[in-house]
Amino acid sequence: MELEKAKSQFLRYSEKQFDLYNSLWRVLLYTKVQADELWEDANPEKLPSFSEQIKLTKNAINNDLLLIEEKHYEKLMELIKQFEQFEFGKVKLVDVRGDSDHNTTEISSRQAEETINSNRMTKERYDELIIEIGKTFREQIKG
Repeated sequence: MELEKAKSQFLRYSEKQFDLYNSLWRVLLYTKVQADELWEDANPEKLPSFSEQIKLTKNAINNDLLLIEEKHYEKLMELIKQFEQFEFGKVKLVDVRGDSDHNTTEISSRQAEETINSNRMTKERYDELIIEIGKTFREQIKG
């Protein structure tokens, strides 16, 4: 009797976790797509929706904290941090480019290049991290 009860609880937990990981993956992928679009075009009009998407992603992770494995939660929070750094870098780039419209100095050009390089490194980190998270999600779902 106890064995059947434990088995039933485990199956319910596994099923819920499976659904959660699938949903979370969709949210993460959508956030990555928006970040990639910002990479292609640092358009200031895209920043508010990207910022909102980061908040939604963070909320999705925190809302289901009880079903997320600890190691996955840590990686997800690291990914959110990378997205936030990327957002900050894009805001900085927009600001630098806005300044350079009025004052085309070598400093502004150098600042823009440094910001672009920093954004590139952040993008590479979130690309690697999302692949790693995808692999661990697959392993979790397989059991």
